[in-house]
Amino acid sequence: MKERVAEHTQRKYKQSSLLAGTEQKRKNRNLMLQNVVFTGILVAVFFLLIGLILPEGCFYGSTIDWYDQHVTLAETIRRTCIEEKTLAPAWMTLGGGSNGFQFAYYGYFRPDIILGCLLSRVSMTLLIPVYALCSYLAAVLLMRYWLRLEGLSPFCAFFGSMLFLLANCFFQTHRQIMFVNYLPFLLLALIFLKKRRFALMSVSLTLIYLHSFYYAIACLAVIGWVAVRMPRKEAESNRKAETSGAGSDQCRFIHWNGNDTVAAYFYSDSGT
Repeated sequence: MKERVAEHTQRKYKQSSLLAGTEQKRKNRNLMLQNVVFTGILVAVFFLLIGLILPEGCFYGSTIDWYDQHVTLAETIRRTCIEEKTLAPAWMTLGGGSNGFQFAYYGYFRPDIILGCLLSRVSMTLLIPVYALCSYLAAVLLMRYWLRLEGLSPFCAFFGSMLFLLANCFFQTHRQIMFVNYLPFLLLALIFLKKRRFALMSVSLTLIYLHSFYYAIACLAVIGWVAVRMPRKEAESNRKAETSGAGSDQCRFIHWNGNDTVAAYFYSDSGT
């Protein structure tokens, strides 16, 4: 009798394990579909927004700060780098002649300027807005990914990244570009901090400094605040997981054997 009961409960346990595996696959499929849909919506809204604010026949930039400062300086730095065959020219003709590092506020070793040195035939009026818009979109998608790492549901992460996409600060992508061009690298640093990839986090921090060292102090403050909170937040998450998982590591099957006694069998996740 006991052998039959044990065999019956083992069969029930295997069936429940199979159903649990099927359910997990279904959840993974739904999660992947949500990721694709939400990412597609963010990208579509991004291009719709740019299309609505960009008049026909115009480029993505302003004629005040953007063109008079950023494009002109980037073009001058590129030309000087090519002429002197160095990425760190010591002397520039701007302002009657000055030390090149005086213009580091604008991002002396920014990747778009270095890329401009490699693509000398491409105008900076095209290269800078393309780089700024790519950074804008990358920041939005990285925000969603970071929010998911922080434990938010797919919809909440999507909603938060949508608010980030529509934030007023991105107005500066066609004004004072150094106010926002560091944002994707700040989010990368937070992601690598969460994953304990400190070497890659250092690379992200370096890119922040190269884009806008004025904002590097604020970025370090944000990263430091998140780093200080991480151990306590992870301890709370582990405690909640242990509390919710208490008793779930075992499956209990109770079988009525026809008499006044009840036979109970316990099985762990390993099936023992």
